Amino acid sequence: MTTIKGELEIDHERGVLYFHSYEPPLIGTTVLRICRLPRPIPKIKSDFAIDITHMIGQNWTKGGE
Repeated sequence: MTTIKGELEIDHERGVLYFHSYEPPLIGTTVLRICRLPRPIPKIKSDFAIDITHMIGQNWTKGGE
């Protein structure tokens, strides 16, 4: 298992998730990018998590703005 401390960036309008590392030697490096998600990605609320399992042909069915 690999654990990396960092920051999750959500580009709601472009449908892209980025994860940027806070750990040396990768500080500031984008270590994960997930793109072509259904747009817009809903804003995260207390009862909603972004689930990107089996996204082909799917849309967001829970959450939203």
